[in-house]
Amino acid sequence: MNNQYKYRLFSLVAMVLIGFSLAACGGSSVGSDTSNNGTPAMSNADLIKTAASKMKSAKSYHIDADVSSGGNDVKLGADVDVTNASLKINANISGQDVQVIEVGSNNYLSTDAGKSFIHNTDVDALAASTDGFKKTWNNFNPAEADKAAANIKDGSPLTESIKGISCKHMTASINDLPSLNDVSSGTSPDGSLDLWVAIDGSSFCQEKFVGQGKNADFKGSATWSNINQPVNITAPPAGN
Repeated sequence: MNNQYKYRLFSLVAMVLIGFSLAACGGSSVGSDTSNNGTPAMSNADLIKTAASKMKSAKSYHIDADVSSGGNDVKLGADVDVTNASLKINANISGQDVQVIEVGSNNYLSTDAGKSFIHNTDVDALAASTDGFKKTWNNFNPAEADKAAANIKDGSPLTESIKGISCKHMTASINDLPSLNDVSSGTSPDGSLDLWVAIDGSSFCQEKFVGQGKNADFKGSATWSNINQPVNITAPPAGN
């Protein structure tokens, strides 16, 4: 497999996850009268905005994603160290195993289960495509959550435990929050979105989405965990 193909392969991972998975990170409405530890619950809009702000300021987190679009199936797990601009991704793209390690400005790509790596020194596409993993929450526009408030409903069941965190379930249209699709309002993919956000607004927990994009249908899920937990990401040994 030549290097050019390997770079294009990883670009597909980034395109699918950033273009669809992260596109689904949004939505809010006035919530029910649910209480949290005896205190009035935040509205769905405020809960989303609070959680997005917490995620934006997080120093690290883990994300698991499973996305299908246009005949491409992508499953991945990623450790993200925002503070040190580093990440490690283990992905399977339609049967092809891919591993990416980024430490600062250095990117390493493996397509043989980590036995060997390409050190990316002059191909900007790889570095650009990983940037979205570290800046997932920077695009969020809180005003969109307020504007879409009436369109975002409580899900059923209303509360669920995800990775040991008590979360509130909400439903929305993907097109309600275009800033999280990185596109202009009205041009977002059409589709439905289920969100699970920590009841206290401390983090996003999970999202599931299905819809129709400009060029292909898509569906998938993303789950966040290990918020602000220690993570050690290092470059592969020299010679790999």
